[in-house]
Amino acid sequence: MDLFLSFSNNQIMKQTDFLKSLILISILSFSLFASSQDKQLTLEDAVYMNPKVLPARMAQLKWMGNGNKFSYVANNTLISGNATSKERDSIVKLDDFNAGFSDLQLDSMKRFPTITYISDYKFRFTHKTDLFEFDITSKNLDLINSFEKTAKNKDIEKKTGNVAYTIKNNLYVAAHKEHIKVTHDKDAGIVNGQTVHRNEFGISKGTFWSPKGN
Repeated sequence: MDLFLSFSNNQIMKQTDFLKSLILISILSFSLFASSQDKQLTLEDAVYMNPKVLPARMAQLKWMGNGNKFSYVANNTLISGNATSKERDSIVKLDDFNAGFSDLQLDSMKRFPTITYISDYKFRFTHKTDLFEFDITSKNLDLINSFEKTAKNKDIEKKTGNVAYTIKNNLYVAAHKEHIKVTHDKDAGIVNGQTVHRNEFGISKGTFWSPKGN
C-alpha cells in the first residue's frame, strides 16, 4: 500500500513538473514575441505620404510632344532631356516668367507652373485668370486668353486656346477676348458644363470640344 501511494505521488509530481515546464515555455515564447514587437511606430512612420518612404521622382515629368525629348522641373527650372542619351538642357526658369509678368504688370509666381505641351516646342500654363503660351525656340511668352476670376471647371481647347468654364450652374466660353455666356439657366437644379453626379465610366468633365475647337 505504501509502495502504491509513493508511486502515485511520484506520478503526480512528474505531471505537475511537466505542466510547470509547459507554462514556463509558453511564458518565454510570449515574452520573445512581445519583445520583437517593442518597436513603436511613430505617427510620421505611419503616415502614407511620409516623404521619407516615397521613392525619388522628377516633378512634372512629361514628353515634349511626340519625339524622344522629355522635360521635368527642378529648382523652379524647366529642364529637357533625351530618352536616347544623357543630354540635359535648361529651357526656362521661373525668374524668366516673372520678368515677363513684371513687364505686363502682372503678379509674379512663387513656384513653377503646371505646363501642358501643345507641340514639341510650345507649352501653355495658367496664372490666376490668364492663359499663357511659351515658345521654347524663340523664348517668347504670350498672353493668349483670359477668363473670369470666379471661373470653375476650366477646359482649355488645345488648338485655339479657347477656354470653357462655369460660373455657378451656367457655362461660359472665353474666346477672342470675349466672355460668352452659353447657357442662361436660373434654376440651380439645371447643371451645365460639369459632371452632374459623380466622375465614373471615364467621365471627368462636362464639356467636350468639337474637332474644330469651337
